[in-house]
Amino acid sequence: MEWLLLLPVLFPFVAAILAVVLAVVSASQREKARRLEMAHRHHWAQQHGLHYTPNDRSIAALSLRAPFGVGSDRVGYDVFRGHHRGLAMVFGEYRYSTKSNDSTTVHPWQFVALALPTHRPALSISRETGGGIFSRRKGVQLESEEFNDRFRIETASERFAYDVLNPRAMEWLLADIRANTVGFRFEGQWAITVRAGNLRPEEVRFYADFLHDVIALVPDFVWRY
Repeated sequence: MEWLLLLPVLFPFVAAILAVVLAVVSASQREKARRLEMAHRHHWAQQHGLHYTPNDRSIAALSLRAPFGVGSDRVGYDVFRGHHRGLAMVFGEYRYSTKSNDSTTVHPWQFVALALPTHRPALSISRETGGGIFSRRKGVQLESEEFNDRFRIETASERFAYDVLNPRAMEWLLADIRANTVGFRFEGQWAITVRAGNLRPEEVRFYADFLHDVIALVPDFVWRY
């Protein structure tokens, strides 16, 4: 029974060994699950005529606005490239990390982007969610009071904003149900929309169609100046 006397001494060592073993097993299971997930993503991409990249850090440069450009460990996770209705397309999951005390939080965002005909200044249109007159009197104000009430417009070029958000475009955005929930931006060579959360490939066509329809509203002369 002398071994019983050793239990208080041995227990911390045994517990430490078990913790290491469990950590190794857990990491192995996660790695196996990730390999299986990547295989499924690759197969899905082939079926849809897309190119798949499991990790792509170049996605961090897609935009300078949040959720891009914030946090650390910025990476495109499960990134797909191809074409949608004649326009180059890239979509996937963008991740960045933030630290608080001793914990690290990973923030996933789904993104869908379609290529513009040429580089253009930043222009962001989102649903105005604040309440009251003081919250909405921000950003660019257009001639449509109804549009100003419903949307927030931020831009690096007021000329570009006025040309893109012409009366026809404003009327369309006010009437289109998707615009009530989907914010979008033009930035550089891309039209982009993002959503907090993990990538859901079945949603991509919805967002890509919306972006394509928005781009189609822009007058041709806007791409020439």
